[in-house]
Amino acid sequence: MAEHEYEHVSAVYATQTKFNPDDIPDALKELDRWVIWSLVKTTRQKPDDKPTKRPIRLSQNNPLGPEIDIAKWSTPDRQYSFEHCLKLYNSNPDLIGGLGFIPNPDDGIVVIDYDNYFPIKPNDPRTPLVNRLTETTFVELSQSGNGLHAFLFGELAQRHNDSANSGVELYPGKKQSFIAMTGIAYNDAPSVINSDQEIIDEHVKLFFKKSNSKQSQSGDDFSSYEIPEHIPNGNRNNELTRLCGWLFSQIHDVKEVAARMFAYNQELCETPLSTDELQTIINSIGSRHNAKFKHLIDNVWHIRSTNTWYDFSDHTELTAKTLGNPP
Repeated sequence: MAEHEYEHVSAVYATQTKFNPDDIPDALKELDRWVIWSLVKTTRQKPDDKPTKRPIRLSQNNPLGPEIDIAKWSTPDRQYSFEHCLKLYNSNPDLIGGLGFIPNPDDGIVVIDYDNYFPIKPNDPRTPLVNRLTETTFVELSQSGNGLHAFLFGELAQRHNDSANSGVELYPGKKQSFIAMTGIAYNDAPSVINSDQEIIDEHVKLFFKKSNSKQSQSGDDFSSYEIPEHIPNGNRNNELTRLCGWLFSQIHDVKEVAARMFAYNQELCETPLSTDELQTIINSIGSRHNAKFKHLIDNVWHIRSTNTWYDFSDHTELTAKTLGNPP
């Protein structure tokens, strides 16, 4: 593998949750769908960018000690056994944050991801479903401690993502996803994976049927859209346009869309688009998606010499923490 294929790590950070291998179901341990990951910053990130969870590869070639780079992990030949990854993790606790699992449609395992589940909110429609799941199948706490991952045997026609609104995502889909596992069972959930197509279908009906219908009526179907792992230079405009359309289908707040687009542009693109190019994409997609955004979009993008973004429609300053610093 050529060295230039790997993105280099500039800093490694401590993870919030220590990996617990004991509660991982055997049905997952038996699959060669595992990687190691760390909470890192890479050489492509700016100093103010936040560290992110990324699959890594471990190199033993440095005489001063092991080193890590960002791994290419989306194909089965770059995924490994549970035992192999656990051995690496136990041998390098200062470099490796934990083990990651990569669901594959061929395995018949569906993952339900509950984002920002904690603290539990009154009348959260997810709570009765979570309570049912913990009685029969493996449900683990997420790395942040704010969410849950539930694992089931079943079928899923396509990936569903409504994490921005209902906080629910179902996968795998055509593009593989990486899950930073904790192995910490929630609410005494069993260390087995149950087969329950009924509750999978309930999630689709409850959280996704309405949004998919609205998308079909508008002529933009983003129900199966998946955020890419990396956007190469030759595909930036096309992929960011699709990403912007998906965000507008999920979030009805132009400021929030602009903030997320700026962050994704910086994090995912091999070379980020300029602010003017990104503005053009958001202007076009936002105005087409909903006419009510037309009078708001231009106001979000004014930049002054202080490098702070302002919304001149109501003279309220949007701080750099909200939208990020312009390039």
